[in-house]
Amino acid sequence: MLGKNIKYYRLENNFTQDELAKIMNVSKNTISTWERDKQMPDRKNIEGLYNTFGITEYELFCHLDANDSISKAIDRLHRLPEASQHRVMAFISEEWSRVNP
Repeated sequence: MLGKNIKYYRLENNFTQDELAKIMNVSKNTISTWERDKQMPDRKNIEGLYNTFGITEYELFCHLDANDSISKAIDRLHRLPEASQHRVMAFISEEWSRVNP
């Protein structure tokens, strides 16, 4: 997951692997291994990544592609029994009304 997030934020910031490697003072191959989850950055490099991307550490570790998350949630919802689906939808509707009066 971390590798996917590193790649996501690298692309969001319009960096090539080579450009990010120069900023981070590591090799392009190191960036590649991080993005493929073959190796995890050390603490210093984790801090460098979230500072370079202008995000929090939480965002670096926990970013989820919204489209991916929504489609997974919909798939899970459809696998629930019908009565449970109705309860979930009622909850979502109530919460939506509460935060969007």
